[in-house]
Amino acid sequence: MTPIINHVIVIPGLGNNVKKHEWVMEGWKKYGIIPHVFDPKWKTEKNGFQPKLDQALRLIDSLTNKSAKISIIGIYPHHKELQWRRRDY
Repeated sequence: MTPIINHVIVIPGLGNNVKKHEWVMEGWKKYGIIPHVFDPKWKTEKNGFQPKLDQALRLIDSLTNKSAKISIIGIYPHHKELQWRRRDY
């Protein structure tokens, strides 16, 4: 049986430091998670959303195989937005 490969793609928000994300995620490898930081270059490239989406989809396609599990995490641009909000249902 082929072992499952766990890929995690992190997409930083505006103003997020890609190098810091790469540094932090290095430790994930010891848990069997292969991290990938996708840098959409939100502030520096003015090409619009579609080329960035196409690039992200190419990354996903390159990681896809029958024994791969792929997770995607989007990061908010400011830490204040990461605060938990209580919801009553």
